[in-house]
Amino acid sequence: MVALGTGDLATDDRLISLALKLLPEDLENAAPVLAGKKAKGDFENIMKLLFIAEALRPDDDNVGRGQEPALVDTILGRALDEKFWSSRSSTDPARFHKDRIIPTIFGLLALRRYQAVQNSRTYAQARSWLADRLLLVGRANPMRTPLNMALVGLALMPAARVRNEAANVTQARTQCTKGVLRWASHERTVVLDRPVFIGFALTDSTDYTFLYPELVATLYLLRMGNPRRGRRFVLKVVDSLVSNIERAGGFVSQGGNMASVDQLWAVRVLREFVEAYERPGWKYHLLPVADLRLTLASRRAQLFAFLSSLAVAAGIFYSVEGSLKKAAAGWVTAVVLAIGAALITPTGDGDFG
Repeated sequence: MVALGTGDLATDDRLISLALKLLPEDLENAAPVLAGKKAKGDFENIMKLLFIAEALRPDDDNVGRGQEPALVDTILGRALDEKFWSSRSSTDPARFHKDRIIPTIFGLLALRRYQAVQNSRTYAQARSWLADRLLLVGRANPMRTPLNMALVGLALMPAARVRNEAANVTQARTQCTKGVLRWASHERTVVLDRPVFIGFALTDSTDYTFLYPELVATLYLLRMGNPRRGRRFVLKVVDSLVSNIERAGGFVSQGGNMASVDQLWAVRVLREFVEAYERPGWKYHLLPVADLRLTLASRRAQLFAFLSSLAVAAGIFYSVEGSLKKAAAGWVTAVVLAIGAALITPTGDGDFG
């Protein structure tokens, strides 16, 4: 998270380097200090293993085949029917039909940057299985919330270009994009104080996290190329997020807390936004259509005004030289360009608020 925020390598940070030494890359050779965690059953908690896998190799967005930690193979091996994961223990028969969606979403998100996973049977089947869950017919489908559609959309994004995408995955991704855009386009006021409880049952207890629909949806839209219909929403979220951080020195969530999970999603959004802005020609993809038109019109007006100034200078020059025809042409051109600049000068309010 520190690395994402500074743009430096994660391993350059002393605290991150120390933390990485504690995270087990191989459960069979974990640091002795983690013996208590292992005895408590943390190594059986698939969600915690996924969070660890996502934290490992923090300097590499695309970990080469053979460079992945042994933990990645362990997680792949725990996929049930090579299609999904469940937060329930390996001894709980309910794991085959309960508490599967959230672990599968986070599984795809955590493992997608490992090349050894990208071409695996489990990765392909998990994406297809998750797509089918979203496409289930019925208004009561709990997957059709803005947060869930954004999460599923992120999870279904391929790690690399796919030539022959499965039809159900393509359809599910389309549904996710339409659903998120439909919701985002109606969000007139963005207030980052409504986190959603995400619970996942273990065999004998329940664990949870909180996620902000606005942050997850913004990240999804940016990674989807920032569709026009969602640009105003994206700008509102980023503006609200930056204002929040500037006031407190970090993202302050509901209740005045500054939770690390919230910071992580906040940094992901800001990093994606900055990278889009710095991409050649891409800063215009961050503007809503109306604001983009105003910007381009303003630039054209500036060009007309500049050319008009050159025409005025030419008219003065030829007047001094005694060439009346050329001088007249220069003055006429200057007037025409000045009128053109006045006509296309934007008069509307381009603010995205």
